[in-house]
Amino acid sequence: MKKFLICTALVAAATLPSKAAVTSSLSFSATVVSCKTPGCVTVSLSWVNWTYPITYVEVDDKLGDYLFALTVPAPGKTTGSINPNPQTFSGLPSTTMSAITNSSAGVDPPRPPGDTFTPPADSCGSSDACFYLVGPDGQFTSEPFVADQPTPEPSVPSLAAGAVVILGLCALQRRRKRLA
Repeated sequence: MKKFLICTALVAAATLPSKAAVTSSLSFSATVVSCKTPGCVTVSLSWVNWTYPITYVEVDDKLGDYLFALTVPAPGKTTGSINPNPQTFSGLPSTTMSAITNSSAGVDPPRPPGDTFTPPADSCGSSDACFYLVGPDGQFTSEPFVADQPTPEPSVPSLAAGAVVILGLCALQRRRKRLA
């Protein structure tokens, strides 16, 4: 019985997760959405067990030009998300939309007053835009920012019109066969 209890304890200890096994992770999505004004994107961003507390999140084009910033709750946390999550930005200029959809980079608005973060040039890799997770001591991580563009769904009226045309062509073909 003693051997059984010792073996059970060893198996249980071996299956417990160790603190070293906990890794950081990032969950990000961005989608171009339709809204009343052109240039709308919805962004969702959260992080878990980051190596430093996230105090600021900024989106820049690949040249380091400021595009927009995401709202992060204060104080910074190593596990958290933008607030609210997701956030929708509207009225973004066409150059910003081009950069975040990976069409082409564009120079956009100047940095807002008080923004002291300066990203290194060309830290986006092949992406035309990056988001930067910034910590309280200036440490940062850059990740590609690419907004998905939804595939337009065919409209119901155009599908119905296509069906009517096909039915008409079928009826015309039947009529020609009868006359022949």
